[in-house]
Amino acid sequence: MPTITYSFGFEQNPDWSNLYAPGPELKAYAEHCAKKYGITAHLRYNCDVTKTAYDEEHNVWVTHLADGRTFTSRYLVSATGYLTLPQLPDIEGIESFKGKKMH
Repeated sequence: MPTITYSFGFEQNPDWSNLYAPGPELKAYAEHCAKKYGITAHLRYNCDVTKTAYDEEHNVWVTHLADGRTFTSRYLVSATGYLTLPQLPDIEGIESFKGKKMH
């Protein structure tokens, strides 16, 4: 997907190095945005969420993690890592292919 689709509308980057910028450049952009808008301390990475529920009485989200931790928050952003796991197509004989596989 073109890099522009990874940009926030409120923090456009007109200086991408390429139509398909490399991962480190995308990471630097995300870190810049988090720092600029002061949300870094509120982010949690590499968490396996087992359950979320909205507590209407207290107006907060309750999020349960696989490691037993529980967080409450006013906001919940589902960042499921959709693009972090490669999904190679099911091609007959691919397991015996000796060349480099890219997707």
